Amino acid sequence: MMTRILFTLSLLGCATITAFSQGVYWESTISGNADEKTRVDKAYYMPRMVKIVQGDDGEEVIIRLDKEVMTMVDHSKKAYQQITFAEMEQFMKGASGEMDAQMEEMRKQLEQLPEDQRKMAEQMMGSGMMRKEPKVESRNTGETGTISGYKCTKYMVMMDGKESSTVWASRDVKEFGVMRKDMEDFARRMKAMMPAGKGGVTGAMEGIDGFPMQTETAGGWKNVVTKIESRSTPESEFEAPSGYRKDKPMMMGGEGE
Repeated sequence: MMTRILFTLSLLGCATITAFSQGVYWESTISGNADEKTRVDKAYYMPRMVKIVQGDDGEEVIIRLDKEVMTMVDHSKKAYQQITFAEMEQFMKGASGEMDAQMEEMRKQLEQLPEDQRKMAEQMMGSGMMRKEPKVESRNTGETGTISGYKCTKYMVMMDGKESSTVWASRDVKEFGVMRKDMEDFARRMKAMMPAGKGGVTGAMEGIDGFPMQTETAGGWKNVVTKIESRSTPESEFEAPSGYRKDKPMMMGGEGE
């Protein structure tokens, strides 16, 4: 879930629209998850602040660029978790470094096997586990279409030459203009959190020109924006709810309960 949200926010950072508005609100239909029913997410933006409310359950993710902190709210438990960008960066680099070390050790062990046994082992474990960071890039297909009333251009995000996801982006979403710089800053910050060579996907998003009206992955997950409008949202909506319990983030060793 968190990966998809960060992926979407990275996409938003690629827009090159220059119109101005104070705040933006949009709704998206999310489908294609095997373990989830189709849902409608709601997103609220004010300068340096973004909040995404996920479906009827009301779970929220709040990004405060001004405070460099992310808040995850669970209304069903009346609890929330918070993590700073610095803490997230430390975790992501640590987790990636540990995985890289394990993969390197596995490669060394496989190199000692006879070639036929090594190839068999690689096939059993999956070639994706054994190869290094894939090459990721975005391509403008030149194909156009209309989604939710907005003219869009189709982009392909490729991973090692194979289609990873499809993005239909529009340059006609005037309400999105004020978001551009903030989301570019967020995308750059997320890319900087990654160890060297690990920010390929975020980097590929920089080649997408416009607001992502529809995003679909090769695995079938689909996000379609159905409504966008200018709207001002009080700053209090971008804070953890008063009276809620503060839990330690799961990625920091908390149980989230």
